[in-house]
Amino acid sequence: MIMKDIFLVFLCSIIFILFIL
Repeated sequence: MIMKDIFLVFLCSIIFILFIL
């Protein structure tokens, strides 16, 4: 589950950065 949570956070970070750009 930890790996899955890290993966979700990673995806959210990418989406957030793309939204800013």
